[in-house]
Amino acid sequence: AILTSFFNYLCNDKRLFDVNPTARMGKRPKIPKKTEIIALEPEEVQQLFYNIDHTEGDFINSTIRRKWKSRDRAFFSILLVTGVRETALFEANMEDLFMEERYIVLTDKGNKTRRYDFDDDMADIIGRWLRRRERLLEGKTCDYLFFNLRKGLPIRLTDVTMNQILKDYTGFTDKVITCHKLRSTGGTMVYRTTHDIYKVADFLNHSNVSTSQIYAQQDSDNRKKASSLMSGIITGKQ
Repeated sequence: AILTSFFNYLCNDKRLFDVNPTARMGKRPKIPKKTEIIALEPEEVQQLFYNIDHTEGDFINSTIRRKWKSRDRAFFSILLVTGVRETALFEANMEDLFMEERYIVLTDKGNKTRRYDFDDDMADIIGRWLRRRERLLEGKTCDYLFFNLRKGLPIRLTDVTMNQILKDYTGFTDKVITCHKLRSTGGTMVYRTTHDIYKVADFLNHSNVSTSQIYAQQDSDNRKKASSLMSGIITGKQ
């Protein structure tokens, strides 16, 4: 696709070629569709936050993890309750957070900016991080909502950092859990609760509802209920 676009530019804009050579390359390879969603179960989510609160996990230095546990809890909690991509949260600044009004404004994929409301419980989780945040900064100025410290100076978080932290805290499961898998966890829970892929699409900010269809395909309980319903209709029991 990149080569086609590049040679279209050379042909149409720069007039260096009369014919796009990639047009004779044949069919493009098909990318297989994702057929499985890896997500945490409710009890696994609870175990994750228990581990964060009690500094338990597959890490070497528990003192460092204890130092940042309010940040880690707030970061992972926001991912789960909003369904936003982690990149949007990495880019969040203090001005995007409205604690009194109970919402945060985040810019997700495709420059889609949305308001995400949260309840009092989430406000308490975020508030703990904000108080800890001030102590960690020690008077330094920092606009980042979430940060790490390098040589005493605040830097933005990265997916490498947070994915490693999440991996350390989720060693109790054989699933490979990343920040994106927390987004999948949120989408899974929304579908299980509502059985509505349109609600899943809205929660995950999917531009096309067909992208959310995989959550319905993964729901074996829903298929069993549908099968029982049809069986009942056939036999006259429904």
